[in-house]
Amino acid sequence: MKSLIYTLITLVSISSFSQKETLALDIKVRDDDQKNVFLENARVRVIQEGKVISEALSDSTGTIDKIVIPMQGFYAIKVDKEGYALKFGTITTSSANTRYASGTIKFPMVVGLVKPTEREDYTFLSEQPMIEFYIDSLGEQAWDDDYTSKMLEKVVKCQEGWTIEEVENYVAPRNEGITLLEDGNFDEAREAFKKAQEFNDNPEIKTALKDCDIAQTMTESNQIFYDKYIQIADQLLDNKRYEEARGYFELASGVMPYEVYPKEKMAQCEAIVSSGSE
Repeated sequence: MKSLIYTLITLVSISSFSQKETLALDIKVRDDDQKNVFLENARVRVIQEGKVISEALSDSTGTIDKIVIPMQGFYAIKVDKEGYALKFGTITTSSANTRYASGTIKFPMVVGLVKPTEREDYTFLSEQPMIEFYIDSLGEQAWDDDYTSKMLEKVVKCQEGWTIEEVENYVAPRNEGITLLEDGNFDEAREAFKKAQEFNDNPEIKTALKDCDIAQTMTESNQIFYDKYIQIADQLLDNKRYEEARGYFELASGVMPYEVYPKEKMAQCEAIVSSGSE
């Protein structure tokens, strides 16, 4: 009996694993400057631990014959063509939750290659993966959106005529400024935006500086209204005019919704009115 149970468990385990052990790479290659132009004879290499384990060329539609690889370890997928800069992505399978996978996991990819220019040779694309794939908790293809967006911005700005050095010197302080602005640190945000502006004075950064001024003005105005509403509400509360006091505390909370004080006072007024005591 024990032998039969062990055999059944083993068979289930082997069957479960065999259904989830491969990735099917479905790759198309196009010219990233001409989105509808697909590239023939682009080379795709699948590399693991420094060794090429699969290699193929794209046909006239930019399509690579489907490549099936074991769902095991870490892969680099490198794509290149004469006259274009190399691009690559990575696939990490080590953290995959195979419990939810079913059969071969599909990995479709559309790879856009870019041509080097006099100002930018796109060497950084051979040093930094364009996209980092992994297997998500449902056993499906996934990637880091934030990382991919940052890489995409680098490529797009270089296509617009920037160098990668200009992009990186501009983007870092701009992003810092956005974070500072969201946190309400207006002076520091303004300095960060101005630092970015030194590298590239464009409409985006001019708008960011205006947004900073507007946000600071609105915050200062809100503070004035908040203080006034709280002053009136406190006086009404002292005079035991609870319903009116509650109304002004509510106005203050609407102006600055993250403040705890007016919410606590509103609750106090409501409790007093409900109890009928003064």
